Amino acid sequence: MRDGNDVVYIGARNSENTPWFNFRVGMRLPMAFTATGHAFMSQMSDAEIRYRFRDGLPEPLTRNSPRELDDVLTLVTQTRERGYSLDLEYVSDGMVCFGAAVLGAANEAVAGVAVSLPAAERTSETDQRVVVTLTRMARTISERMGAVIEEQTGADLAKRP
Repeated sequence: MRDGNDVVYIGARNSENTPWFNFRVGMRLPMAFTATGHAFMSQMSDAEIRYRFRDGLPEPLTRNSPRELDDVLTLVTQTRERGYSLDLEYVSDGMVCFGAAVLGAANEAVAGVAVSLPAAERTSETDQRVVVTLTRMARTISERMGAVIEEQTGADLAKRP
């Protein structure tokens, strides 16, 4: 869920593949760096994002964390184009995350879902499996919450640049 400019985790299932980083219920992370945060921001206008971060971005979490608002806006644009977000070690060194927005009945982002994995395990096949599963899950939850989703499959999304 989003709280201000943070995302707050209301559920987590951690993997043994990333023992150096565990998500916890109640954990807060800056929206500017997380896959779920980028998924949320993909549903906002650039003007709203600029307003939210008018006082600047939070301190970076890793050497890869975006440093400038324009960098965040570029990542959000890529998220909009792909239909899912991608955190390339912005939160934790050695970990990548894929995210998607969950929409409510008003077709506005009310939550996000994400999958994390070690960066070293990424392959195009793994990325495609994660994206297909993640986007299907976000769509299913969104539709159950009353959202009306455009026809598009996770496989279509995984093929986007």
